[in-house]
Amino acid sequence: MIAQNTESAAGYVTLAGVRKFKQGDAELDAVLRLLDKPDLAAQERRGLSYAAGKMCDDIGRYDEAFVHYERANALRGLVYDHATLVKDYDALIATHTDKFFRERSGWGVASERPIFIVGMPRSGTTLVETILGAHPQVFAAGELETIKQLQRKTEELVSEPGNPWVSGAKLSWFGVELMAKRYLEALNKRDSVAPRVTDKMPHNFQNLGLIATMFPKARIIHCRRHPLDTILSCWMQNFNDGHSYSGNLMDAARHYAEYQRLMTHWQSVLPVAIHTIDYEAMVEDQEGTTRAMLDYLGLPWDERCLAFQSVSRTVRTASSWQVRQPLYTRSKGRWQNYEPHLDEPRALLRL
Repeated sequence: MIAQNTESAAGYVTLAGVRKFKQGDAELDAVLRLLDKPDLAAQERRGLSYAAGKMCDDIGRYDEAFVHYERANALRGLVYDHATLVKDYDALIATHTDKFFRERSGWGVASERPIFIVGMPRSGTTLVETILGAHPQVFAAGELETIKQLQRKTEELVSEPGNPWVSGAKLSWFGVELMAKRYLEALNKRDSVAPRVTDKMPHNFQNLGLIATMFPKARIIHCRRHPLDTILSCWMQNFNDGHSYSGNLMDAARHYAEYQRLMTHWQSVLPVAIHTIDYEAMVEDQEGTTRAMLDYLGLPWDERCLAFQSVSRTVRTASSWQVRQPLYTRSKGRWQNYEPHLDEPRALLRL
């Protein structure tokens, strides 16, 4: 695309997402020239600003990268409603108590087929799924909307529809079983053979109460990464508008703090064991971390999990390029390159 048209904004935006740049590459100068055009459309300016930020980050020009990312996010114009999120999480926490789960003991479907991989975006969820997808007994299904869709449908099954976040708590044992069976049917449409199937929808951490009720033997892998690396990486992605928190570093920090609060609650009340994987531990000790993960899942060791980058599969997330590379540590502690710009998020997160 660029070879045919050196003025193609879309070409540079695509290239920035699939390549690591080095000093002297001509593409950055070309992008900066395009950004200087006064008649550049807002959408093209936004994409090129993200591309310029990525290129500057690759070659170590971090202060310039920060400026480009700031401009890109300003062009998104996102509005984040933190107060509503806090209210929704308050409702989840108040509803899903020890007593709630004791009263529903034995409900749901005892299938161990689903593997739920949750956490904040950019916390290593794609890496974990790609490693598991290299195992011959696992089918990697990617980011499924199924739980979110079922959550919405719960309002149709309860007699008094209300807050969709807690409508699942009003389901009868029959409603819970019906939802679980519908979820398994959705998995079968993607793969009907593999003993285990991963669902790598990061924000399913919000739905763990419903998941644990539907699947009392569920396997839940919680991916965690340094808070500043996580929020910075989210802020650097041209996410869809559903990630409204990602347009501002302080909004991302507030969102992260609420994620921590909710995960702390789930870990204290869920009748299902959660296996937490730290991104930093994974990149430093891939084999040890993978062995522990497979043990938790009840799967035998397989060497192919160590060569996950050679497995042919489609990845449709912001990590698509990274997961096709051998495991590397350069993203660990990345926030330190931007430390002068992170005082406020760092203070909010008490780091």
